Amino acid sequence: PFYILARGISTTRWLKPWRGLMANIVDSATAMSTNFDEDEHLMRTAAAVILSTVFGVVVAIGTAAYRHVHPHPFFPRLICHHKEQAAAQARYIQNLLVMHSRQRCFLDSDYMATT
Repeated sequence: PFYILARGISTTRWLKPWRGLMANIVDSATAMSTNFDEDEHLMRTAAAVILSTVFGVVVAIGTAAYRHVHPHPFFPRLICHHKEQAAAQARYIQNLLVMHSRQRCFLDSDYMATT
């Protein structure tokens, strides 16, 4: 019986009758749950899957809202240098920071317009 539920969900995800992934999963889970009225364990499993999916969506929306309200800086690191005397050293420090921290590093000469 669980195999039938999993196959139904995967078939619905493959056919994608709805635009959103969540709508396809909920549609297949509710459609398949009508076939398992006798087996209460499968109904509870389907309900747990649906509730955990809804919980995941709520967490994702909450995380996205938090990041929208509290945006992170575009570059976590900034290097500013004298154009003629410290360009090579600044580039070297930028490469070290990117390599060791795995974060982007803003070097002012990369984004300056030449005049």
